[in-house]
Amino acid sequence: MNMLKLSRSVIRYNFCLLALCLVLFAPVTPGQKRGGKRKAPARTQAATAPVPVPTPQIEKMDRNEQARGGPVIFTGVNFPVDPKDINVFLNGAAAGTASLVNPEKTSFLFVIPSDVSLGTYNVMVKFTLNKVQLPFPPPALPEPKLTVYSESGKVDPKITAVSPLLTYPEKEVYGFDIIGEGFSKKGADNGLVIQNRGEIQGICWADDQKCDHKDLNLVQAKAVSPQQLTFSGIPQKHRGVNDLQVRVGDQYSNVFQITLARVNSKLPIQASLVVFVLLFGLVLFLTSRGLRTSPIAGKRFGLITALFLDKETDTYSLSRFQFFVWTAVAIFSYVYLVLSRSLIQWKLEFVDVPSGLPGIILISAGTTVLAQGITNSKGTKGAGEIHPSMSDFISVGGVVVPERFQFFVWTLLGASVFVFLVLLNDPGTLKDLPQVPNGFLELMGVSSAGYLGGKLARKPGPIIDEILAKLGSLELTLKGRNLSKDASLIIDGDEVSSDNIDGPPVMIPDEELPSTTMGKELRFKIKDPKPEWLTDGRKLTLINPDGQKAVWAYQVGPNVTLLTDSSGMVSETHFMLRLKGANIDALTEVNLETPEKTAWPTEVTVNFETPDLLTVESDIPVIDGETTLRRGTAVVRNPTGPAVRIDFVV
Repeated sequence: MNMLKLSRSVIRYNFCLLALCLVLFAPVTPGQKRGGKRKAPARTQAATAPVPVPTPQIEKMDRNEQARGGPVIFTGVNFPVDPKDINVFLNGAAAGTASLVNPEKTSFLFVIPSDVSLGTYNVMVKFTLNKVQLPFPPPALPEPKLTVYSESGKVDPKITAVSPLLTYPEKEVYGFDIIGEGFSKKGADNGLVIQNRGEIQGICWADDQKCDHKDLNLVQAKAVSPQQLTFSGIPQKHRGVNDLQVRVGDQYSNVFQITLARVNSKLPIQASLVVFVLLFGLVLFLTSRGLRTSPIAGKRFGLITALFLDKETDTYSLSRFQFFVWTAVAIFSYVYLVLSRSLIQWKLEFVDVPSGLPGIILISAGTTVLAQGITNSKGTKGAGEIHPSMSDFISVGGVVVPERFQFFVWTLLGASVFVFLVLLNDPGTLKDLPQVPNGFLELMGVSSAGYLGGKLARKPGPIIDEILAKLGSLELTLKGRNLSKDASLIIDGDEVSSDNIDGPPVMIPDEELPSTTMGKELRFKIKDPKPEWLTDGRKLTLINPDGQKAVWAYQVGPNVTLLTDSSGMVSETHFMLRLKGANIDALTEVNLETPEKTAWPTEVTVNFETPDLLTVESDIPVIDGETTLRRGTAVVRNPTGPAVRIDFVV
């Protein structure tokens, strides 16, 4: 054991000695003293050069499409540790720096900025090493393109509706809403494209703070949601039928057709009324001479009234009414349809008339012709009141008859419904006029047949053209047609009893319509007339046995007599006549005539002493120096009615 320990100590000793020798006997370099501190050798140029840093390389992007605000991961090698040393460019414009680099420096994350416009971009990355930017090396992918889509998701833009589909100008601009999907909530991402005209430029979006939203010359728009875009202020240069598209980024929607009307929605109906009135006025002007009517009982009616007037009875004709009504409805509706199709819908075409409407016109025209033929063969209806009134359409001689009532009602109802259906349609969607149902045509045919059948079955009614009244009690001579000798009389609402009529009336037959009970002239003599019956303007109503009536006003003229005891010479050359009676007033005129029925040569003065007494004064004419003209005739007349002639001698 002791020998082993000794051997180990010897070995250690020898090793230390060998080491000391190596130090002591090592060669000394020039300038170095033995046993002193050795000077460190100088460094060579190769030893001081920096070690090269590996160049960053991009191998791929994890995706080529991403939503705005979403991440894109780039993979490769040798990326800088600091994310700020990695700059991403989109189409050459700086888009931001990386957000994160992994520890291995083999990938980094880039978040697409939220303000980047939608579209497809060329991607370039620049790295900064030792504060020096390195150019973007060739990527592993052949096309480093990145498509940015909306935050709402990758949905192709699509138009499903436009409201309104037909847009009318308002203050010379248009506005509408586009409904669909895939639109961007950021206004500038969207664009409105009109095919063959290009995209509308300079749209002022509601979320653009730099835009002047009060500028009426700009197209204003708002991205309401990814499903709705609103546009207003579209200029009139885009009016017409347009194919629209919505651009979202570099994606385009389907084509959707809308119409921007030339004029507002009220113009077609206004223009139709103007055209109708002009056409109607032209017809009236060309036929005005033939339509002018004589006054009826002193009252003159206009040209429009003359269109519906039956000149034989001085009443409104129902057959004329329904013919003109349906003609007017057809003309107005057709003009409205043509103007709507051309001015609003941009359809320049010769529009066809609907089936059924010609049938209505045919029924109306046929009814008018047949009604006139029946009147010529059987006689006219009763005249009724003195002046024509609306009641003439449903009555005959003042008697309401069912067939006329239903014909009148169905005419009004059918025409009103037709016009209502025409105007109820928007002029932008009106394609044609309403179809007249076969059932309604059959109904109108039955209604017309009932109307004509009633005319055939009914007796002709009385018509009074003139009444001649003569005092001496009261003698009335009625002239007209279809005057029944069995008729009853009413004067101003008071019935004239048969006992008050002196004998049976005298009837003069009508050669054109032979009848034993009706003629063209009747003569009555009323034995005891009421005092008011002896004045002008009294209304006489003649009622035939079937209830049809005719009303006319008669004039009896002044009822005066000469007071001979108080009339005569006032002086040698001046005379006075005193006339007393009834039915005279301040409007009563008195003229003197010579026996030869010429005007009295000297001035005549008329004065009323009392309401029923007047005086007439004049000078006796002097002829050849002698006052020989002492007789003549006083002619007394009211503004209407017959004159009274009274002979006098002074």
